[in-house]
Amino acid sequence: MAITASRRGFGFLVAIAVALLPAALQPVTATASSTGTLFAITASQNLVMVDTGTGAFTAVGAGLNTPDSPQSSALAIDPATHRLFAVRTTMTGVDFPPVVTQELLTIDSQSGAILSNPQFTSFAAQSLVFDTSSGVLFGFTGLDIVRVDPATATTSLVAAIATTFGPFIYSLALDTPSHTIYLAQEDVSGSVETNTTRIFSVSTASGTVSTGHVLARAVRQIAVDSGHLFGVAECCPADFVAIDNSTGATTFLANIGDGSTMIQFGTAIDTASHTVFIETATQDPVTFVSTAHIVSINDQGGPPAVSPALPDGVAPLGLAFEPGTAPTDTSPPVTLIALSPAPNAAGWNNT
Repeated sequence: MAITASRRGFGFLVAIAVALLPAALQPVTATASSTGTLFAITASQNLVMVDTGTGAFTAVGAGLNTPDSPQSSALAIDPATHRLFAVRTTMTGVDFPPVVTQELLTIDSQSGAILSNPQFTSFAAQSLVFDTSSGVLFGFTGLDIVRVDPATATTSLVAAIATTFGPFIYSLALDTPSHTIYLAQEDVSGSVETNTTRIFSVSTASGTVSTGHVLARAVRQIAVDSGHLFGVAECCPADFVAIDNSTGATTFLANIGDGSTMIQFGTAIDTASHTVFIETATQDPVTFVSTAHIVSINDQGGPPAVSPALPDGVAPLGLAFEPGTAPTDTSPPVTLIALSPAPNAAGWNNT
């Protein structure tokens, strides 16, 4: 997801605003149906594994922070090589506007070590998705869908989407089998009740852009599973919906919160179990203390499960799911030998 406000890349600052969040549905203990690992970047800039059943964080590595207190987000993963990708934005200088630098982090998902951090020399990708079939990292800059070279952070154009930045919230999802990137553009220029969302479909092979209808309901985040689109509508109330991109129709699947629920910055999906992970946030109306939760929902049916409050104060700033691997077969081999046809009465075979 990305929020674009200017060509200087200040969209990441909006994430800080989640400290002031409204109330939402009460959490219930959730048992994760997935066998992989859900990763998140927390508000304190730690890479963590999230237990969706307990809400517990397990830190991976020493953190992503620097002395300049940057913001890291836009998490994507290459499960085959255990590499996570994130965008780190740093502001330095005493003058206004400050100097803004943006790096592409490649992180070892098993150790948390930062393997490389080249700096973007052009517009940085504010959202990232990884195509496991082609091994290509894609991103959205706020204007264009681009290929991103993890080694150098250089970008190459796939398709132009917008001609100017605007008051939009974007969400990116990739359908690997069809090599199609879906981009949801939510117009937030008015009140939350009047927001609208349009879906763009981009072929990563040809760069062809198809502009879909304005959806019947505004969605904040999208996910794709086996070519089927799903979305999270923040208002009113917060619902999980199926999306027909050819008509703009949305079909209600499950409620995940009341009208004051805040949908956060990112979703992740486990396509093996058809589980979509969604970040939500709440605020106590008396103490104004913010809490965050992970909603787990099967996109083929069933009620959502909500984790207990996450321990980091506010919601994570990005989610990525790494599928689990099949357990190693340690059973010893068994060999059976039989004669066919059976020998004759004298014990001979002539065939």
